[in-house]
Amino acid sequence: MILTEQMYKNLYRPYYHGQRYKDRDKTKTLFSCYYLSTDPYYAYQYAGSDGYIKVHYLKKGLDICNLKSKTDKRKVEAFCRKMGVTDVLTLLDNLSKEDWLDCFQSVKVRDSFVDALQSLGYDGFFNNEASDEINGVLPKSKGRLGFSSIGIFDESVLLTGKVLKGYKEFLGLERMQEVLENEKEYFKKVLYDIYNDCGELNPSKVNEVLKGLEKATCLIQQKDVLEVLNNFNPKDAELFLSENTRIFKEHVEDWWGRKPTDTELSKLPKGKFLAKRS
Repeated sequence: MILTEQMYKNLYRPYYHGQRYKDRDKTKTLFSCYYLSTDPYYAYQYAGSDGYIKVHYLKKGLDICNLKSKTDKRKVEAFCRKMGVTDVLTLLDNLSKEDWLDCFQSVKVRDSFVDALQSLGYDGFFNNEASDEINGVLPKSKGRLGFSSIGIFDESVLLTGKVLKGYKEFLGLERMQEVLENEKEYFKKVLYDIYNDCGELNPSKVNEVLKGLEKATCLIQQKDVLEVLNNFNPKDAELFLSENTRIFKEHVEDWWGRKPTDTELSKLPKGKFLAKRS
């Protein structure tokens, strides 16, 4: 999707909503909205492996407030000044870049702002939520990647195409297989790092990684983890280290304008220069 998109006119584009249980408790929904994403994987973060993902379509075109759009930002700012909702004015820049949940410190200010959007006739608002270095798709500040979230004020503008339940059905959604393969590759590269740092697959470090996977809502499952572990090849780890070293040298050379010595390279923090692993 376009980051500055305001008018949602495509009635054939699917939107996804994830929830843990069949029936949703509307009283616990922030901003009193129904939330959609154009990314099924982000909906999965809310559904979990045993929950539900609803696939929706628009009944009509919607006017969605997007503070990344200069037009919307000016319109909202002028209205807030006129109506005396001045507490939110200092937040507008952050609201255009960051997750709204991280911006509002006051419930009163938050609710006043959402009321202002409804008074302006918007059907909802766009928010770039969360941060995910592996599967995020929308650029955020500081080089991070997030996911689209659209808060809809009135659910009646939506059609429900289908309701999916559980991991197996979720895998048939757009992009999910790609995400699963990304997570497998990422896990494989984490194992390579452990091997190259320790000279072996250090059990305690591998267990730390496995515990992290258990806490996260990942698509990678136990059988996938076992497959990667059983097929681990030290030669692949060595090739990975060699390629990373090459990339590292190129980044430092671009940064310094000259080739670094091996001694200089050994003293530099690799994280500062290496590109995101994908």
